[in-house]
Amino acid sequence: MTLAVLQDQINRLQLRATVSNTVASIIVAYRALSQAQAQLIIARQSLERSQTQLGIDQALIDAGRMAAAEIVQTQADIANQQVALLAAEQQRNTAQLTLLGLLAMDLHTDIVAGDELRPRGRSEETFGSLGGAAAGSRPGRRTSTAGGR
Repeated sequence: MTLAVLQDQINRLQLRATVSNTVASIIVAYRALSQAQAQLIIARQSLERSQTQLGIDQALIDAGRMAAAEIVQTQADIANQQVALLAAEQQRNTAQLTLLGLLAMDLHTDIVAGDELRPRGRSEETFGSLGGAAAGSRPGRRTSTAGGR
């Protein structure tokens, strides 16, 4: 083979590797956004539960069934949950910006991951055939094979 043909094959393989890496980065960023959204929901629910508990504790104090000093722990829990909520919001915002950057979209766009994270069930036969196909199309493998010809 001529040097030009080999260089063309190398360029094509490098392009495929770049596209593959970009797609993988987008998938990882999407999953991070989905996880951050789920974490935000959990943080909001935790804060709501703590606020409900504060109301219950206040009612118990008013009824004389609880010492007034014991409400401090519930108030501390609410403060901790507020901090956790802010951290979850920041994590979600960061995940959104990362995904928007990878997709080359306007950074002011409010995107939301649309599905839940759940493992996909695959049979061993399907996984085996995909693994073989993936191994055969790995850019690094083809480059080394093309160089050995």
